[in-house]
Amino acid sequence: MKLYQRGFGLTKIKNRFSDSIDSVKEYSSLRAAMEDHFGHDATKGSSRFGVADLMVDVDAVNIYVNFKNSTKSLYSIISDYYNDGNNTRRFKNYMINRFSDSSSKIESDTRNILSPEGTLALNAEYVAALATFKTYFNVFYESDQAILAASVYKDMIQKRLEN
Repeated sequence: MKLYQRGFGLTKIKNRFSDSIDSVKEYSSLRAAMEDHFGHDATKGSSRFGVADLMVDVDAVNIYVNFKNSTKSLYSIISDYYNDGNNTRRFKNYMINRFSDSSSKIESDTRNILSPEGTLALNAEYVAALATFKTYFNVFYESDQAILAASVYKDMIQKRLEN
């Protein structure tokens, strides 16, 4: 899998750290701030990863996989995709296409993107890109905050599957 594909649909979570951390004093906890900012239109402070952003990421992954595995035209794939079903189906396909239908993979992939370990940590381009991202956007977080964000992201995706 290419480097850009590993983080596809998850890189915006990094920006949400600054949204959540900046407005944490308005919430009972950092977890509560993250839950309000990830994949929602925040009720307090601001969120740069609202519902529309989440859906764009879900649709992009699903359409990419459909296109990669089909001989149909891109127009046909997109037309079929948007005319066939509801948000629950979109999220179910996202779970299969991005996370091999594993809720634990949501959390581990997200955690690994935020705090690289294993083979991703050995990828010099990714490590440099993450460091540049953090510096450019002034985003800094501790590893325990990355673990918390990964858990919140997993819970958010699972809730979308239930609706």
